Parts: sequence; structure tokens; C-alpha cells
Amino acid sequence: MIRWVGLVLIGGLLVVTVRVASRLERHEAERWLARAAAAPRSVAYHGREQVRFAWGNKQMASEVRVAHEPPDRTRLDYAGADLDGVCVITVGEHTWRYDPRLKRTDEATGAATDIPASVAGYRVRVGPGESVAGRATRRIDLTGAGTARTLWLDVQTGLLLRSRTRQPTGQSAETTFVELTLGAPAEPVSYEAPGGATRHAAETLTPAQIAARLGFALAQPKWLPAGFQPAGAFLFRCPCCDMLAGQLTYSNGVAAFSLFEGRIEDASCLATSQCCGTAQSQAACVGATRDDGVVVGRLDRQPVVLAVGELPQTELRRVVDSCY
Repeated sequence: MIRWVGLVLIGGLLVVTVRVASRLERHEAERWLARAAAAPRSVAYHGREQVRFAWGNKQMASEVRVAHEPPDRTRLDYAGADLDGVCVITVGEHTWRYDPRLKRTDEATGAATDIPASVAGYRVRVGPGESVAGRATRRIDLTGAGTARTLWLDVQTGLLLRSRTRQPTGQSAETTFVELTLGAPAEPVSYEAPGGATRHAAETLTPAQIAARLGFALAQPKWLPAGFQPAGAFLFRCPCCDMLAGQLTYSNGVAAFSLFEGRIEDASCLATSQCCGTAQSQAACVGATRDDGVVVGRLDRQPVVLAVGELPQTELRRVVDSCY
């Protein structure tokens, strides 16, 4: 009997030890992520990244010239694949994306970040990472709900040097610095909005303001996956058919999805599953035919509701159905 009591006590002690270690590791991850989120506000840098995407049977790779000046100015110049010639400039909460194929600049408002806002609901591992662009890193692994994300953070500055994400649909994306130099580049960098006809792709507004522009109140989902919370509201203009739609975004800190809501009579590409055919525009078109399994829509009710995001199709379907 004494032996069994001893075994139970030892087992309980092991459970407590594991839980304490898990909390400490989670706290360390949150500390590193907070440092990574703050780093660009005080660190200037420039360099070269490699970007890779995979979805279905398709793969795409591109190279990006990066320049950043604190606190909030970033310029990305893409070369190769479907993104060749694309220029993205961010100043504060304004982002401009120039598409040379369309000879058009799309403008969006709202702060964007590659750093997870929370690790709640995810298993966390923190440890030494592989060298990236010749720099020592701290590696953070986040897994849960079918999503796996790994971040490599610069030990010296906290900057995000490499990111890899795998979604339950099989999609994957990886961005890696292959060259990084701290400080501003020797040659001046322009952070002016790129040329071309400018149009607002997304405006940050309140749901009430969006409803006033659209002429109907946005439907709110009655069901969300565990851990997901509202993350933003925008007035979105489809780059293909010019459809105006309300965009509600939701996130659990690692994964995210958006609900687009509009009138079906305004959604020509959505209703016909046709798009302009330009690869870059099609990637942003809410009505584009996709093979990544993460788009779910309802065309039989008003307003049209389309879910696009990083969740299994069954969960997105449940979110969409709960809007009615």
C-alpha cells in the first residue's frame, strides 16, 4: 500500500512539473513574440528574402528586396514568378501595392504584422534555432487545430528572420532572409506611394460605417471556432469585379480567416465563378476559383457571405451557415 501511495505521489509530482515547465515555456514564447513585434519600431535593416508558397499541386517562389526604416516604413520589391515587379510599400497603417500587369496601385489601411498576437490554444516549443542569414536565432514552434507555425527570431535584435506556416488544407508558406544588414541601405529608398491608378482595396471602418456604405447591416456569425475573436472590420473592393463588400476578420493569434459580405447583384465574379484571369489579381479576387480548399460561400441568400481563411472547409462552412 505504501508503495502504491508513493507511486501516486511521484506521478502527481511529475504532472505538476510538466505543467509548470509548459507555463514557463509559454511565458518565454510570449516574451520573445512581444520583442519581435516591437523590434521594427527601433531597428533599421535591409536585405534580401526568399518567399515560397505551395497550395494544391502548385508552387511559387519569389525573391524580395527589403528595406525598413523605423518606426513604420517598409518597402518590398518582388522579382520572379507571378509576383515579378510587384512593389509593396507600408507607412504606418497605410499599405500600397503596385501591380505592373494591371498598371494599378491598390491602397489598404490597417496595421499588418507577421507576429502572432497570442499563443492561446496552441502547443508551444521554444529553443535554439538554426542560423538564418548568418545570424543566431531563437526558434518558436506553435502547433494546434491543424495549423503549424515556426518562427525564427534574431537573438540580437528580436527581428523575425524566417517564418514557416502549414495549414490543415495542405497550404504552406515560407519566408526567409538570405541576406540581412542592420541599418539603412547606402542608396536612398523611396517610401512614396507607387505609380499607377490608385484605388482603395480596403478601408478600416466600423461595422456601422460599413453598413452605411453598403446599405445593409453586416451579418455576424453566431458560431466561431474555439479561441477565435474579432480582429478587424474593413470595406473591401474586389480588384476583379469592383464589388464592394464588408470584410470581417477573425483570428486566434496564429490562424485567421475573413468573412466577405456583399449583394449578389454586385458580385459578378462571385456569382459566375469567373475572374479577370490575371494571376496576381485572381489571388485577391473574392470570387476566384481556387483549389486550396479554404473558400466557402453562400450564394443563395442575401447578403452573399464568403469565408476565406486558414481553417478546414467544414469549420468555415459552419461559420458561414451561422450568419443566417
